[in-house]
Amino acid sequence: MNDEEYGILNLFLLYTGIMAQVYGMGVSNAFIYFYWDVYQEKDQLKTLISNTLGLLLFFQIFYISIGLLFGEKFLPILVKSSDKFTFNPIFISAIFLSGFMVFYEMFLYFFRNEGKLKQYSILSISALILLATGTITGVVFLDLKAVGAIFGRTFGYGIVVMCFLVYMIIKYGISFNWKQSKLLFAFSLPLLINAIVGALGSGLDRILIERLDNLETLGIYGLALMIITIIEVWFNSLNNSLTPTLYRYLNESFEQKANEIKILVHTLIILVMISIILIIAAINPILDLFIPESFHEVALYIPILATAFFWRVFTAMATYSLYIEKKTKFLVFNQFTVLVCLGFLGYWGYQFYGIMGIIYAVYFVKIIEFLVMNYFSKKVKRLNFKLEKLFITAIVTSIAAFICTFYYDNNESNYLLYLLPLFVFSIITFLLMRNELKDISTAIKNRKELFN
Repeated sequence: MNDEEYGILNLFLLYTGIMAQVYGMGVSNAFIYFYWDVYQEKDQLKTLISNTLGLLLFFQIFYISIGLLFGEKFLPILVKSSDKFTFNPIFISAIFLSGFMVFYEMFLYFFRNEGKLKQYSILSISALILLATGTITGVVFLDLKAVGAIFGRTFGYGIVVMCFLVYMIIKYGISFNWKQSKLLFAFSLPLLINAIVGALGSGLDRILIERLDNLETLGIYGLALMIITIIEVWFNSLNNSLTPTLYRYLNESFEQKANEIKILVHTLIILVMISIILIIAAINPILDLFIPESFHEVALYIPILATAFFWRVFTAMATYSLYIEKKTKFLVFNQFTVLVCLGFLGYWGYQFYGIMGIIYAVYFVKIIEFLVMNYFSKKVKRLNFKLEKLFITAIVTSIAAFICTFYYDNNESNYLLYLLPLFVFSIITFLLMRNELKDISTAIKNRKELFN
């Protein structure tokens, strides 16, 4: 695919993510947290699952119908390039894929929390295999370019999710419990607003680029985001592995398990940090070996976008207390802050610095988001994860990443320049974070005890 086709694909992924939040109505997110209230009572858990499935199916039928009937009229409002981002088949595919994604995320979290590794693995791996197979077939063999990738993604997730949906319905049924639905809605409404505003906020950089620039620039930026997705996948994998244990410790025995909690949190953050600096160090050789030259500008974006992820991880740690105490109203305020700040800084950043202005905005908005969430988290419940040295490491390594971008020149000298964050991180780790590194060693050696 060329850069324009890649821009179309990124718009598709953007609006799929936003619509998935609308389809879910916050119910699937609420289910994840109500699960911990009933997970030891099988009858109550079955009632919760069947009621959640019924609500989600109702909402999805409603929204899919609205999308099919009126989507063609509203599409030009959503995108500037509606002549290329067409209603049929692109937007219609987004309508259905959004529904599949709601169930996919819910089932993954449920199997993870239940410790059903077989079902979790089958769901995630089969979706990946079918997605890859469908995408390769559509893009390479059928030569449908962006549309081929869109079809591959839609059918890949669709086949897997429908099979698991039938399995869940057979096992748990479909029901509607008014009392439980009221509780779900009361908890899910802030989560819904938070999710929608959050989806808009996380995608506003791409919306601004499509509106202020063009699909070609969006395509190049989208490749940078795809590379950053490697960090996101790594973080989610670690987080999914550690979250059930962390929640159990935080809910049941915070004081007694303070050291174990600190070890798990430090392990997660440092492993993500390592992935960030390794991606920065390797990006130029990877681009030269595997990526067409028209996309090599992504090397300019990667250092800042990658180190912005430091603050994404810190923010995730700060939200634990809000979820434990069910203070989800603070999440809504935070997401509105992110949306407004990114809109303001992104727009004016583009006026002065072009696409780089939006990238600078993304980084500083991630810091703002962390500061807001950390403030609310301390007001609700102070969880001392002892992250001060990790904050210093993130700041200094980020400065090194900005230097990489400022002195970027499209030649082989970048190979050495982009090793600077790795060098800085190594020095700081040696000087400041010896105890934190011991935490990783402790987590590995005592993994059986930690996860029991």
